[in-house]
Amino acid sequence: YHLTTATDCSMDRLIPLRSEEGRARLAQAAAVAPGVVSSWRQQIGRRCCGVTSLAICGSSLHLTALTAELEGECDGLTAGGGGPTAMKVTEAAVLHTLEQADGRCDAPSPATVHAAGLTLEEVTCAAEVMPWVVGAARYHCGGDVPIATSASSLAHTLPDLDALRAALQSALAPSLDGAPQTRVILNYDMDTLGQKGFRGHLSPVAAFHLDTDSFLIADTWPSTEPVWASTALIWTAAATRDTTSNAPRGLLVIEVQEQLVCE
Repeated sequence: YHLTTATDCSMDRLIPLRSEEGRARLAQAAAVAPGVVSSWRQQIGRRCCGVTSLAICGSSLHLTALTAELEGECDGLTAGGGGPTAMKVTEAAVLHTLEQADGRCDAPSPATVHAAGLTLEEVTCAAEVMPWVVGAARYHCGGDVPIATSASSLAHTLPDLDALRAALQSALAPSLDGAPQTRVILNYDMDTLGQKGFRGHLSPVAAFHLDTDSFLIADTWPSTEPVWASTALIWTAAATRDTTSNAPRGLLVIEVQEQLVCE
């Protein structure tokens, strides 16, 4: 896909985080989701973008442990950055949680993940059974909002670009002391974004740069990389229709709790 340089920064192009311009935007960012960039990784295989995105969000919290929902053994966690007690949530831990959920909250099974990947509604249901998630809401960009299949899942419509920007900024805003933090996962069409030859995808959003009105997408795809994209371009890519769910794409905002202890 098109990689730009600091001299080619038109807002219909993607700015790689690894570029000089990309690093400068992160340093100047008006809002940053703590730990998302340092927890970023590429997915394994073509269908695990949702699982990897959830693992990145969990790892960004520097969890001290998993709860008894992972059988009290803290399997699937490895030491991560952020100090001696920080932990990294792996894709294996996310898949194990989905297996143990056994359909609770309409959570997809690991077999579903490996067979077809996850839609926006399915990754929302998957998030709801993660032990570190205390709330989840999905936002569809334009179009009709499908009826939620999970009783606890909230579905909203973002009618335009301004609403999308506001939702992303709100999700990236710092949390008050003691309140759950929020993380956001974007569901978009990669080809429309400018990553030619690819289709529907899920990746966390890591930061917002005010002067360029752009957000940092922590892209998990194996052959691409984290990039800055303008809000206008993100809207165009997220307002596409998922052919599996027949619903508009959009974003998932999850409320997450940092302090968890194995029992």
